[in-house]
This record gives sequence, C-alpha cells and structure tokens, in this order.
Amino acid sequence: MISKNGEPTGLATIYNDDETINDIYYNTLDDLFVIVGNAGSIKTSSDGIIWTTQTTGVTENLRGVTAHNGT
Repeated sequence: MISKNGEPTGLATIYNDDETINDIYYNTLDDLFVIVGNAGSIKTSSDGIIWTTQTTGVTENLRGVTAHNGT
C-alpha cells in the first residue's frame, strides 16, 4: 500500500484499533482514506491518523471499498 506522500505503509501504521479491517481505499480527488470492516464498520480520515466513524445502518461485514467517478 502507498501512503499520501508516496511512501510504502501498512494498515498497522495508519490505523490502530481492535476492529477488523477488510479493505482500505484512498480517494485522490477528495484526499480521503476510507476503511471498511466487519459489522458494517466504515471509517474515514484525511490524514490516516485521526479516523471518523461513519454511520450507515449497515450491519453486514464489508469486504471491499472503491469509488466511482471520485465519489
């Protein structure tokens, strides 16, 4: 995985929590990291350090994340 500044990094480097992370995506248009995990977990971060939980009502395990046309 590549960080915002182009340096190699890993999930342990950018996120430290007990939740399972199944996928991560970096949206270059919005300058935003998005991670998804079990039990509908979605978190976003602009710096890869401070994460904000997104509430969606989804309770299923999320296995992947991507964007379409930058959204």
